[in-house]
Amino acid sequence: MEERVQHLLAINRAIAGTLDYEEVLRLVVDKTAQLTGARACALLLRDDSGVAHVVASRGLAADKVESFAAPLDERINGALRGLLDHQREDSFVGAPVIQHGTVVGILVVHRDGRGGGDPDEEAILSALADQAAIALDHASRYRQLWVEGQVARRELERESRRKDEFLAMLSHELRNPLAAIVNAVEVLRLSSPQDPKLAQIHDIAARQSMHMKRLLDDLLDVSRVNSNRIELERREVALQEVVEQALDGLSSTIHQRGHHLEVTLPDEQLAVDGDPDRLLQVVSNLVTNAVKYTEPGGHLAVSLVRDDGQAVLRVSDDGIGIPAELLPHVFDLFVQAERAANRSEGGLGIGLSLVKRLVEMHGGTVAATSDGPGRGSELVVRLPLTERTASS
Repeated sequence: MEERVQHLLAINRAIAGTLDYEEVLRLVVDKTAQLTGARACALLLRDDSGVAHVVASRGLAADKVESFAAPLDERINGALRGLLDHQREDSFVGAPVIQHGTVVGILVVHRDGRGGGDPDEEAILSALADQAAIALDHASRYRQLWVEGQVARRELERESRRKDEFLAMLSHELRNPLAAIVNAVEVLRLSSPQDPKLAQIHDIAARQSMHMKRLLDDLLDVSRVNSNRIELERREVALQEVVEQALDGLSSTIHQRGHHLEVTLPDEQLAVDGDPDRLLQVVSNLVTNAVKYTEPGGHLAVSLVRDDGQAVLRVSDDGIGIPAELLPHVFDLFVQAERAANRSEGGLGIGLSLVKRLVEMHGGTVAATSDGPGRGSELVVRLPLTERTASS
């Protein structure tokens, strides 16, 4: 008996070690048959109408298992005899499976040529049935939670698609009136070129309309990336040229804020296989982000180096830094650090999210580091070099 108890404990551990519902069913009948030496073993569970069906079995004919259905009441014994091909001299033992005080099934074993009951075997079978009830309850709850999680995940995905579609539609629709505003601003400049007050108004309107255009373009690009509607026009691209072009485009902004810019580019050509326009977008967004989050007169640094078959672009600043709690989420959509109330450079928290997606589309990675608030930050992009460049 002691050896049987040790086997029973081992079986209990095996059954309790999985939350897979089908695996629990299989383990119950397999381990029960092994421990009892039964010719056949079956686990039956009732449905909502009180009818029992075989959910797992060993040593039984498949056609009988599939067709079996009997009320889980006093009539079940007769039905089980037919299922097990029970003969008078055979041993037939069953134990109820009880969950929360209700009989939900039965675990049965059948041996050939053994009459009479074995008290030890009945006790062991009852213990196995109890363990099966607990394990099935846990597995059933886990399966229900998994299904609910899948439903919730699909709903979140649908909501995310709706959000992307809305943002794409919004940005597209706003671009049309914005284009009219930009044209009107240019007409204003041409109509009164000598009026200093109108010139000032024009500069403000032109600057803000261009800022709005960049926001709308980023919104549209994010929705396109998220829905896999951006196709890269790849060719061999010299990253030095991309960096220089991006800095040229932002030179007036950097100058207006009085930033000190340090640029370090290699003499050798670092070429990658990529879309030059999208790579320009990556570099521009990184530098723009550094400009936004650095107080006037701060320091920016942009460097490009080769490192183990990769081109490594670093954009660093001594600006407001990134809080530790925000650092893991800095590339998430619509996430941005807090700014002082008097900061005028708006943003939607799109730029770095777009950078991450575009870099990954080029087979690269991007990471952010910061020593905390007021300590500046550094963003590092790694892109694989072309085979020719990597081997040179």
